[in-house]
Amino acid sequence: MSQGLRIRVPHGGAGALIYYQGFSEPQTARFVMRFLRPGMTFIDIGAHVGEYTLLAAQAVGAILAAEGHWERAVSAFLAWNTSPAASAMHLYNRGLPEAAAILARRGQPDSAIVLFERALSTSSAFGGFTYETGWYAQGLLILGELYEARGDRAKAAEYYERYVKVFKDPDPPIAAQLAAVREKLARVTGEPGGPNKR
Repeated sequence: MSQGLRIRVPHGGAGALIYYQGFSEPQTARFVMRFLRPGMTFIDIGAHVGEYTLLAAQAVGAILAAEGHWERAVSAFLAWNTSPAASAMHLYNRGLPEAAAILARRGQPDSAIVLFERALSTSSAFGGFTYETGWYAQGLLILGELYEARGDRAKAAEYYERYVKVFKDPDPPIAAQLAAVREKLARVTGEPGGPNKR
């Protein structure tokens, strides 16, 4: 590894990239080193071989890494949510959407719904007008899917409609996902194209 770090990795896949490039994803490594500051907590969910965990250990005080330990990951994200913010950047309700997404994937829809809705109701910055873009739209989509699976068509439609409103003129990859969500919206509302089709 670059930065004078040493790590034992498999000979293929990410290990080969680390051997030949210094990191499996050099741009991600550069971002991690520029972003992290002493006193921050670094959470590496899906740590794989641990290259970013090792890299972050040089820059921050606390490291949490998990590979396939979903309960620990959820606990770590919930602890992160209640810990003091390391910087003014943490204006949103960090940890809740990440924990909710894990719970949704692990077949715990009730807990996922509670955490996503809590995140949506408390994690906006600037008095409720701005949400952290990394999870907001995806959280709306997952909530729609969870409510649809539960048979609550009205709540599913509410979240699918909110998702559709997020995107006005999407790029082609997002446009394809938006079309799929519009189909879901039409399915739960019984209306072709869903309400307020754009």
